[in-house]
Amino acid sequence: MESLAVFDKTCEKAQDLMGLEPVPGDFLIKKTLMELLLAHVDIKPEWTGLEIGCGSGFQSALMSGKVRKLVATDMPFLNLATHSMGISAAGSLLKKSGAENVKLASCSGESLPFPDGTFDFVYSIAVLEHIDNKEKALKEMFRVLKPGGIVIFCVPTYIASLCAFPHLFLYMARRMADVAAAKLFRKSASGPGDNGRPSGDILGSFRKSHPSFPLPEPHGSYRNIFQEFNQQLPWNWMKLARKSGAASIDTFALLFLPFNILEVFSTRAIAWIYARTRYLHYILGRTLFQYFCYSWCVVAKK
Repeated sequence: MESLAVFDKTCEKAQDLMGLEPVPGDFLIKKTLMELLLAHVDIKPEWTGLEIGCGSGFQSALMSGKVRKLVATDMPFLNLATHSMGISAAGSLLKKSGAENVKLASCSGESLPFPDGTFDFVYSIAVLEHIDNKEKALKEMFRVLKPGGIVIFCVPTYIASLCAFPHLFLYMARRMADVAAAKLFRKSASGPGDNGRPSGDILGSFRKSHPSFPLPEPHGSYRNIFQEFNQQLPWNWMKLARKSGAASIDTFALLFLPFNILEVFSTRAIAWIYARTRYLHYILGRTLFQYFCYSWCVVAKK
């Protein structure tokens, strides 16, 4: 197998883009994931592609070096509920990256403003799980696809739902440690009469953002963690692709690390481990181990 380092100019510029990185290690994680994706999927340089939910635009910048033209979409404004960064975030990064063959379009994945049969391929990474009507979104992706084109969607699996349980309690312990540290700091820094309360209601904020406690909140657009677990089973993702218009399906794993557990400690460390084990991820990606991965990829042909 050829080297997984499939990017050239964009990767050289990655260091210059770090000021736009939303979370430490985020760009390295995305770069590694895209390397694995393009090691499994043959994207032709003459193709025109569409990205659903481009986020920061970093993945769009990476993909731009592999294709003739790319249209990257996202919601118009920041929306924490759907994890959308807003289209302006991608605009800033793409301008700085020099990716001149990427055009931005603000729209929902459930209603794409493009004619039938426009694109050679359509892809989304960690987006479909956040869309309310996933079947409608996938049908829209197939609609704008040329005959024989491919839809690629990378999604979490039931393993991510299982990992949400230890993540919740590790996160809670981390927040309690923050409270204790804040109280200790305030006591040592304050004079007599100060009650030593930490600034900000950390525990109140936790309760507000975790109304299902002691159960974890679903990460995507699901009623609860149990619906999320069921719908993220690999065969249910494949069933959804077939219902939406797939003539044939190929699958492989992209990530085996328990991401949401490790992120409690350090997203930068996850990125470092992922980058240095990417070849192992590639080797295991098409074995039976793929059904026990954290993040999965479905390539569906129209």
